[in-house]
Amino acid sequence: MGFQDCLQPGCSGGAELFLVEGDSAAKAVLSVRDPATQAVFPMQGKPANALKTSPRLLRENLLFKQLHQALGYTQGATCEAEKCNFQRIVMLFDPDADGIHCGALMLMFFVKLMPELLETGHVCLARPPLFEVKYAVEVGTQLQPRIEFAFLETELRPLLQTLQKAGATDVSTNRIRGLAGMRRELLAEMCVDPLTRQLYIVRTEDARAAIDVFCGSL
Repeated sequence: MGFQDCLQPGCSGGAELFLVEGDSAAKAVLSVRDPATQAVFPMQGKPANALKTSPRLLRENLLFKQLHQALGYTQGATCEAEKCNFQRIVMLFDPDADGIHCGALMLMFFVKLMPELLETGHVCLARPPLFEVKYAVEVGTQLQPRIEFAFLETELRPLLQTLQKAGATDVSTNRIRGLAGMRRELLAEMCVDPLTRQLYIVRTEDARAAIDVFCGSL
């Protein structure tokens, strides 16, 4: 599966490009997206480290060529923000080590080849949850079901401890195995639907902070 465009691309009309890791994730997002304004680009594996790749290899890199084209740029030309095909580029990767790694590598790509998109706030991050915790609380004489989410391994234990202290019952934990393993309703609500999701704008300083963490091991 390759790049799946939207019907109404453009930098000022709310069009979005979702960057996902592969076909399974792309199919999941395509099943809940708005085809008018939301496009999907599956990366098919981890991208090259743009900061350590030679200019010649960068020009020859198929993924980077395809991404340039999807965004509306000619490879090697200046990537001006107002000429981008999308108002937002949303990085949406699995909430595991590989997904975090892919996110860092893509930030290196933007720092190296499209810094203006970072400077103008075009690049965003959507965070899928890693754990879904279901439980019940007593309201009057009835038990009411509730759901909480943890986005990191380190968030799960404190959440469970808080629920235990609050007297929650019927507590169950489900680890979410990537975008393809999420319920369609949850994927739409948490990551895709602009009315309910939370997006984090990634600025140049955020990208450089990620590079500082990962570059030594890449």
